Amino acid sequence: MGEKGWATLDPAYQYDDERRLYGRIGGRWFEKKYKIMNELALELDAFAECVRSNREPGPSGTEGLRDVAVMEAIYQSAREGRAVKIGL
Repeated sequence: MGEKGWATLDPAYQYDDERRLYGRIGGRWFEKKYKIMNELALELDAFAECVRSNREPGPSGTEGLRDVAVMEAIYQSAREGRAVKIGL
């Protein structure tokens, strides 16, 4: 949900079924279908390639830590009913 419309992915987390992204933005309906693919296998393949070629995977652990800090601030803000600064 947003100011200009909404969108949903259904099913969102299942990798063995076709998924649909659909919604309404600016009063216009849209829909896109995605083929079945095992995303976990793709992630594992990409990570294995990073190990073989001795390079950092993306996103980095630092980016993941920032994501967690943002999520924790969102939860704290919801609990306390105020804006929360994120110290990174």
